Amino acid sequence: MQWSTEQLEKRAKSYNRIYFNNEIEKPIVIRWSRHMYNADSKTNAYHKDYADFHLIMFNVTFSNASEEMMRSTLVHEMIHAWQSEHDPDMYSEWTEYQGHGPSFIKKCEELNAKFKFTYPLMRYSSTNKSANLKKQNKDVYFVYKITSSSVDPSVKYPIGVFVKFLYSNEVKSLINRGLSVKYCRNAKFSNKTEYRELDNKYVTQTDVPITYSKIKKCTADNFVMDTKDEVGWYHIVTDDDFNYNDCVEVEI
Repeated sequence: MQWSTEQLEKRAKSYNRIYFNNEIEKPIVIRWSRHMYNADSKTNAYHKDYADFHLIMFNVTFSNASEEMMRSTLVHEMIHAWQSEHDPDMYSEWTEYQGHGPSFIKKCEELNAKFKFTYPLMRYSSTNKSANLKKQNKDVYFVYKITSSSVDPSVKYPIGVFVKFLYSNEVKSLINRGLSVKYCRNAKFSNKTEYRELDNKYVTQTDVPITYSKIKKCTADNFVMDTKDEVGWYHIVTDDDFNYNDCVEVEI
C-alpha cells in the first residue's frame, strides 16, 4: 500500500496512546523526504525536535513499506520523540550514541517485551553503538534459585543467570514463579570461574547476559533445566563465579 502523511500522523496519534501512554505531549508531524532518496540514503526515517512539534521524515522510497515494517519504524522514531521530552541526557550523549543511548535501548526492550513486533525495534538502531553501550553499562540483574549441593545437601548456594534489563512487571512475574532477583552494579566474575576468559571480568564484558524472553516462562522447579537447554551451561553461574554478596535483593 502507499502510505500518506495523513494516515501516518493518525497512526502516530494512536501509537502515542497505545505504546507511550500519551507521554509524547507535542504533536507529531510527518513528511516525505525526496532529499534522502536523491542522496541515496540508507536511512528510512529520522526524527527532529522543534519547539512546538516533532518532525518525523520518511525516505520517499519507504512509502510502500509493509504495515508491520512501517509500525516498527514509526514507533522507533517516536521513541526519539519521547526521549526528547523525557530524557535530559539524550543530547549530551548524542556524539557517542546518536540518540541510541541507555534510555532508548531500555524503551525498546520495554516495548518489545509488551508488544509483538515482527521487526524488533532495536533492529533499526546502530548495531555497533548498541554493542559498545552494552559493554560500557555494567549493571545487570541476577535471576536465581537457591540450590542444594548434590554432595552435601546441607550446603546451599544460588545458581542463576544474568539479565541485562528487567522491568518491575518482569521482576514481579519472576518472583511470582518462585525465583529470586538481585540487582548487581558492576558485577564482576571471581578468579575461580571454570572458564578462564571470565576471570576478573565485568559480567557485561562477556556474552553472558541473556534476555528476559529466554526465562520468562521458567519457574523455580524448571529454572535450571530450562535455562541449560535454552542458553547452555556457559550462561549459568553460581555463588563462586561473581561478587554475589555485593548485589541487592529486588523486591516488588
